[in-house]
Amino acid sequence: MKKIITFVLTTVLLSSCLGISNNGVFNPEKAKDFNLVRSISVKVQMPTEGTRCLIFDEYPFDEHMSITTTPVLIGYSPIDKVLNVPKASKKLYMLANGEVTEFANANIDFQGTPIEAGTRAAGDESMTTITDGLYTYIWNLYPNDMQNIPDTKRQTCTDLVIGEPTNVKISFVVGKNGINNELYWYKYKKNGTNYPSLTDVELHYIITDPGEQTGGSQPEPARGTTIELGDFDEGDYIGFAVKPTEGAYPVYKYSTPAFNQENYPDRNYGTQGIIRKIEYDGVEYLLLGMEDSFGRGSVVGGNDGEQNWADGDFNDMLCLIIANPIDKCKPENPIDPPALDPGQVIETGMWLFEDNYPEQGDYDFNDVVVKYRIIREDGASSAKAYLDFAATGASFHNNFGINGKWIISDGSLTGYKNVRPGQYTETQEVLFEEIPIEEGESYDSEGNVIKVIKFIPMLDNGRFKFDLETYNKHDYNFPNAFRIPSQNFKWCFEGKRIDAAYADYNAWVESGCSDALSGWYLGTVDESLIYTPQ
Repeated sequence: MKKIITFVLTTVLLSSCLGISNNGVFNPEKAKDFNLVRSISVKVQMPTEGTRCLIFDEYPFDEHMSITTTPVLIGYSPIDKVLNVPKASKKLYMLANGEVTEFANANIDFQGTPIEAGTRAAGDESMTTITDGLYTYIWNLYPNDMQNIPDTKRQTCTDLVIGEPTNVKISFVVGKNGINNELYWYKYKKNGTNYPSLTDVELHYIITDPGEQTGGSQPEPARGTTIELGDFDEGDYIGFAVKPTEGAYPVYKYSTPAFNQENYPDRNYGTQGIIRKIEYDGVEYLLLGMEDSFGRGSVVGGNDGEQNWADGDFNDMLCLIIANPIDKCKPENPIDPPALDPGQVIETGMWLFEDNYPEQGDYDFNDVVVKYRIIREDGASSAKAYLDFAATGASFHNNFGINGKWIISDGSLTGYKNVRPGQYTETQEVLFEEIPIEEGESYDSEGNVIKVIKFIPMLDNGRFKFDLETYNKHDYNFPNAFRIPSQNFKWCFEGKRIDAAYADYNAWVESGCSDALSGWYLGTVDESLIYTPQ
């Protein structure tokens, strides 16, 4: 709560925008719906049941082909869900088996088609049949968005150990990377627990994957392309190396951690390739996943001072290792694959409150600022809420809750934290469990009535209790809360109006809060009026 002086001109302008006549009478027919998200239905049927599918409201990959945004859904086909997505999103994206499919920001009804498995001979190369089911199984072992080995295993060697004379082939599955990569193999023997020197190892070229961003100058090898490595004896070790031919570090990166450390003794680099023994449809395979960028020591995605970078998904190049016989071949030190997340709907963003309810207040929307990440798992009767109470700008002692459950009830959301120039108080995300699930009705993108799950934040300013949906019901003339579908929104300094800070705000309101202008919070902003941590 603040004491402010409101100029007549501003009041008249805002009143005309929000459905209030000059005599102060509220006209509900002119009232605006300030909601910045819409509900959509998502139906996905992939050829293989259990295919892991992620839905995003923005393009998921950065220039390194690493996922940098949070999905709004993690699901396993078949999927039939209702999601809340930003009205401002131009497109929606589905990631399944390493491939991205684009959709309009509307209802999704997708029927996948099976992949084509190669079976033909091709010169000195042969083809291995990789069915849609096997392909899906491989991606579920090396998913894009996860760290696919634990930090504690970064220095573990999983090179292939040959237990009896064996013929070995490599079959290319797929590469999900942003650069051109060459794959090599090498053979060595160990002296007890000691690895040989790199000078004693001979590299043999296998195949090239041009990556995702080479402009189509070279096609990706056909899925199932198979190359024979040769015959190996008992006691042989087989390792693999990937060499990017572009970028900042076009050097060999080995599956043998000792070799990376020999090349870079001051970097403590770990393995760049993981081999796992798997079984699918009664057949045993060895699965190789390569990581084409270094990360320092056990810090996946870390920076060692020389801009080295890695995402730790080990799917920059995926290959099957085919051995005959295979039962005597095994990784030196097996590493279990990651446990996949259960199906879940994920909602992220920020809630901004004006605590002068039912009055307008100073319209800076910083009295309580909450960053939220809410996860609702399939079949769960409640949700988990990860909340960061990032700012307060209030003299009221506010309480906060979700769906009728009060989370902060001691009036501690008060005072002026992170709302003034030069001010910074560190905050962090805190987990709150057993958040009630509230069901309601909404309209999807085609105007159909659908059942939706709602998470409605509430504030108690000591005089009134109100929630995010109060204004959506058009009970009052202006919003007292906003749901911003972004955790990167910059809230206003104390006493600075949101319609002054964000240039497109008034145009959005004057348009009747149209979907076309709903991205005002992503547009031009007056940096002198908003809070940025220093």
